[in-house]
Amino acid sequence: METNNNGNSSLDKEEIKYVNIVPRLSFRKVTSDTSRFGRLICWWCKCKYYHVELILENRYISVTPAGIHMKFLHELDHKRYDYLTLKSIHMTEDHYFNILDFIASYETTRYDYFGLFTNQVLGINIYNKEVFCSEFVVQLLKLLGYKRFFPYNGSEFSPQDIYDIIQNGSNKVILQRHTILSRLKRLIGLR
Repeated sequence: METNNNGNSSLDKEEIKYVNIVPRLSFRKVTSDTSRFGRLICWWCKCKYYHVELILENRYISVTPAGIHMKFLHELDHKRYDYLTLKSIHMTEDHYFNILDFIASYETTRYDYFGLFTNQVLGINIYNKEVFCSEFVVQLLKLLGYKRFFPYNGSEFSPQDIYDIIQNGSNKVILQRHTILSRLKRLIGLR
């Protein structure tokens, strides 16, 4: 590394810019306009929330059967969603823009009905290029540096799991498994 007369590296000439990001998560709860699919997810997972989105500054990132969207946020909808504000993250501007580029690269990706079924119902993790909402949000939380999600595959989480982990604030992660096998074990008293 080259140094100048002041002892500073020549890399210091290009100033690194930092940003503070305060991410928020929005959790969709069952309301009168909830689809059958959303109601089915809540019933199967025995949970309050069937969908999760990430909000970064004035953008919300949503994975739905209609695709992956990064749109500008207008107004929060407190009737249909509950919101959690996460701790502030200090990162380089380049890192933040790389995350936005990563999200944009998924905009043509389809919703992963197959992965949702195999993981949440059968308990089998199958990797493919498609994603569902909680899976993608966990990937983004990892990129943002939320370490409690690091050892896990995003497809293991339901929106309710993410809500519970953020709300309880501990580093201990307890995933609520609602697979057929885990239900049979509970039924016969093995768990």
